Amino acid sequence: MKKRILITGAGSGSGIGLDAAWALAERGHQVTATTFDEAQAASLRAQAASRGVALQVFKLDITSAADRQLILPLQLDVLINNAGIGESGSLIEPGAIHTGFNQAMTARKYTWMGPQSYFAGQVERMKAEEARTFTFLEAKSTRSIVAQIVKAAEASKPRLRYVAPWVQGFGVRLARIFGV
Repeated sequence: MKKRILITGAGSGSGIGLDAAWALAERGHQVTATTFDEAQAASLRAQAASRGVALQVFKLDITSAADRQLILPLQLDVLINNAGIGESGSLIEPGAIHTGFNQAMTARKYTWMGPQSYFAGQVERMKAEEARTFTFLEAKSTRSIVAQIVKAAEASKPRLRYVAPWVQGFGVRLARIFGV
């Protein structure tokens, strides 16, 4: 059964939301992919047209009450909240995946670390350590998490959690067992 699906945060040009929108639309689902601004929406509309993929696209800044009103008339079967910041919990749990999101999220802390900060002398070391960690941990493709999103969206009885890459999910479970 084909589903009506809304995906927020699909306009970055790459990443989980965009890749999930393509995968689900190509499987015949009625996908509405939303972007942070109109320029991203226009670009995504053009990409969909050139690929011959039926994709409804519009700007949806989730922090704007007026924009949020745009989704009220939609009758949805599946909502994929992909916009905003990273949070853990149940909808889908992506591990570290190389989309640029992790780097942008961790880089924010350096904006408030001024020369008087306790960490000022450690910034370059911290940045280098983070870069090495991401190079080691991050999956190089969104393929595994997009497969989990498709599985969850198409399930008649969705599970509480879908995690990918599996090795990172296994590591989290193992850490929980040992109380870490």
